[in-house]
Amino acid sequence: MKSYLLFIGCFISAFAFADSVSTNSTRYIYPEDAKDITVRVNNESASPVFVQYWLDSGDSETLPAKLPVTPFELTPPVSRINPGAEQILRIRLTDKNSMPSDRESLWWLNVLDIPPVSETSSLKEKNSGQLAVRSRFKVFYRPAGLSDRNTATQQITFQSGNNSIRVNNTSPHHITITEITLADKKQILHKSFMLLPKSSSEIAVKRAVKRGDQLTVSNINDQGGNVTFTATAE
Repeated sequence: MKSYLLFIGCFISAFAFADSVSTNSTRYIYPEDAKDITVRVNNESASPVFVQYWLDSGDSETLPAKLPVTPFELTPPVSRINPGAEQILRIRLTDKNSMPSDRESLWWLNVLDIPPVSETSSLKEKNSGQLAVRSRFKVFYRPAGLSDRNTATQQITFQSGNNSIRVNNTSPHHITITEITLADKKQILHKSFMLLPKSSSEIAVKRAVKRGDQLTVSNINDQGGNVTFTATAE
């Protein structure tokens, strides 16, 4: 999950700074055979909020109105959530044929927290541009017939190198690597990274990895937890 501070101009000048909205997960899996999936959105503040929802394929900068049409329907696209209340957001795939069938597809769910300005706010407060908080969550569309995600890490290989290593993912799944350690248990990654399905990436490391080194690797599972596996550098 990623969060951003957005500057919203006077056309929605009733926005104020807020971080009161939470969801029930940091990532969501959409199985091919599902009619839809749901996201639970909670307002943990003492004031009502308006929340806007949209999906994109990775473009975090473009405004929703200028994004290409996605093959999903979100219901509702905008909602008011009272203090302490919950909104059920439904995501439904409307065009299955637009999705690859041999690998996962990654989409990003945007949740924009829009708290209303009080009726007692001054005219200056109402007319000034203010900040809102947007959070982004990964949504993985998973076609039927793919290999088990729990065993996908068995299809990852690591090639030795000095300042970088090549990491190969022959599985049909997206895999986010958060940590790699050697025998001394010290982190060698500069930052976490995500492997695309059936891809190869050159990853910068803090020190050399030799052929035969034993690696302990942490990756994020479907529930958003860190799970480790071991591998031998080639």
